[in-house]
Amino acid sequence: MWMRLPPELAIQSALFVGWYVLAFILLFRLPRPDRGVAAPVEWWAALAVLPVLGVGGWYAAAALQRGEMFLAYGCGLGVAAACALVLWRRDGVLSDAQVGVLAAWLLGFAALIIRLSAPDMAPPGIAEDEAKKCMDCVEVLSGGSVFKIGSLSHPNFPCLVIGPLLAVFGPSTFVAHVYSIIAGALSVVAFFVLASLLLSPPMAVAATALLAASPNHLLYSRVLFGTEITLPQIVFLAFTIDAARRLSWVSAIMAGTALGILLHHYVVVRALPIALVAIFVIAQIAERRRWLRRGAVLAVVVIATAMTLAPLLSRLDGRVFLLKPVQYSLFAFANLQGAADLWDRLQKVVQGHLLLFHRISGSTGIYAAMAHSRAAMLPYILELLLIFGFADALVRWTHFAQPVMAALFIIGLLPSILSGLPNNHRSMLVTPAVYLLIGNALERLAVLWPRGRVARAVEAAAYASGAADRK
Repeated sequence: MWMRLPPELAIQSALFVGWYVLAFILLFRLPRPDRGVAAPVEWWAALAVLPVLGVGGWYAAAALQRGEMFLAYGCGLGVAAACALVLWRRDGVLSDAQVGVLAAWLLGFAALIIRLSAPDMAPPGIAEDEAKKCMDCVEVLSGGSVFKIGSLSHPNFPCLVIGPLLAVFGPSTFVAHVYSIIAGALSVVAFFVLASLLLSPPMAVAATALLAASPNHLLYSRVLFGTEITLPQIVFLAFTIDAARRLSWVSAIMAGTALGILLHHYVVVRALPIALVAIFVIAQIAERRRWLRRGAVLAVVVIATAMTLAPLLSRLDGRVFLLKPVQYSLFAFANLQGAADLWDRLQKVVQGHLLLFHRISGSTGIYAAMAHSRAAMLPYILELLLIFGFADALVRWTHFAQPVMAALFIIGLLPSILSGLPNNHRSMLVTPAVYLLIGNALERLAVLWPRGRVARAVEAAAYASGAADRK
């Protein structure tokens, strides 16, 4: 062991890891919308598909290496088809609940292969920031606090995991990469559960497979400053949706603690309390009753968040971090000189964010949307599906799932919009919503597809690809 692990940090790290273990156990116990009866699966078939998922993940990574996004996403859908071959069986020994768990972890395995094999897309600036954070964690190992504001203007909260790894393996950014890759793959597993709460099983599998092969998610699930946000964000959204819809006290507590964990990080997470309120309001509009119980559940979320933030609030630098963030000193709409100036800035912000998902080769200034990546967020076809899925979500505003997806998309872009410059680093919160909306578009297209022999064949293939969680 390179350094002695302080007892206080050991206890805090054990509690943090234990919370994640409990979160994943509870995630797979969340009731999903009734979609029918899942086909049982033989255990040997699940083992047989692992090489298929491994090869598919390797091909997706190779496609990303060559910059071929269509092939990467095609391999992602191939991974979903491999899951379908396992899950679409009439005889077997696994129950319907076990099938849902199996599908999530199979997709997570493919995501892990992609993250181990794909090229390093992070710019040098992020690598430098990771090195600084590792140095902060060395200070924590020497007796510092994980709640102290570190060299990057936010608490040393990632040291709850990085610290013990550094104590064992020594001072190296390698441990940060190991943590990021594993957490990135786990975020794909958690996303399957989130997608299952809002989409039909076929589209939940398809959306998760596309997320696993996404270059944007790949970037932010292999660097420390993405993975520390992406994983708890997806967990937070899943428990918040369940708490708002089922009025579950347990989900409310888990959502509140997840939000408290998130608020220890980069300032973009300050948009997530808006998402919390939006989800509860949408649930109330959709149900139109039990508003007192729903308000009480929301209060439990707030209390759990405050209790998680209590150690940070007890420090002066922690209170300054929460109440006076320093990262955004200039906002897009500050110091306006009149209505004409407001209209001009609004046009530029809207124009820039419409191009956020599509980078123009050689672009500069406001059109260089991907400031922290050398890959566009979406290929052209998925951009069209995103637009269609968002429009459909707005039209069906009286439902629950669709307006939630639309709200998450808008809220995820707020930090980037307020900063004035389209930037995928400040809009990392939007990634889950993007693939939820793409899944929503695929679901609507499947419903609108004309009936006939070809249509039935396509529908059967899509249905088979999502047999994972069908009840």
